[in-house]
Amino acid sequence: FFFQAEDGIRDYKVTGVQTCALPICMRMLHRGGNAVDAGVASVLAGSVIEFSHFAFGGEVPVLIRMANKPVVSIAGQGQAPQLATRELFEKRGGPIPSTGPLAATVPGVLDAMIVALENYGTMTLAEVMQPAIELADAFPMDELRASYIHNTRPAYENFPASRALFLPNGQEPKPGDIFVQKDLARTLRELVSVEKKNASRGRLKALESVRDYFYRGPLAKRYCDAIEQAGGLMRPADMAAFRAEIDQPTKISFHGYEVYKVGFWAQGPVMLQALNILENFDLKSMGYNSARYLHTLYQAMNLAFADRDF
Repeated sequence: FFFQAEDGIRDYKVTGVQTCALPICMRMLHRGGNAVDAGVASVLAGSVIEFSHFAFGGEVPVLIRMANKPVVSIAGQGQAPQLATRELFEKRGGPIPSTGPLAATVPGVLDAMIVALENYGTMTLAEVMQPAIELADAFPMDELRASYIHNTRPAYENFPASRALFLPNGQEPKPGDIFVQKDLARTLRELVSVEKKNASRGRLKALESVRDYFYRGPLAKRYCDAIEQAGGLMRPADMAAFRAEIDQPTKISFHGYEVYKVGFWAQGPVMLQALNILENFDLKSMGYNSARYLHTLYQAMNLAFADRDF
């Protein structure tokens, strides 16, 4: 997600979000927010409706460019639990699972969004979270999400809470069905309530109170208790230790353009490596989408991803 704030509402740019989130961005801008407020609102909304790729309990890479200031990144990637040791997985006789409670890292989305609001935004969490709450209450299921629920059914149907969510009344949702995430809506409202109770302390203190409630308070305990009960490794100390950080992005120059990605905690630098390779070739002379052009792109990406995997 890339948030860029220039001078004047017409110059606000929020890219990297799905089309369904753009009206939410405009809603924040029309209410006086800046590009970061709009971007945070779109991320939170996306964490509700785009659970096939991104969720409130996951991670988020962020790039922010304020007017006349350097680009910064926020590392919204939580760490693995302390109990998730190499020895533990070796004893289990297999690699780290890609799904299920053993795959969980500390959820980084909320803290990353709070860091963005604290340092670059202007609105309250209640304001930017309202669209997400409305969508958690109900939104029409689309084809992609319905297909995702069907295809990933073996990964979640053995967990009662997940089964109740994704298979309401034991049935897979169909495109057009109204999808309800009442537990998530309740959690989001709970966070907003914490902020409002601490509003008299000022906007920043109120945001900090939400962070503490989620990562060090009652929500952290409920979250970790549920994961432990499901066989996972997350514990309250893991939640309490996390803090999303403002970081310097990785950057290259590609034919005069500055291209930014987050650091090596994500796979973003792979694109920069591929571009560095491609700068040695005259792509234009090959002809757009010619066989030679596509082969060159493919091989550059192949080398960059091989380096990432190594």
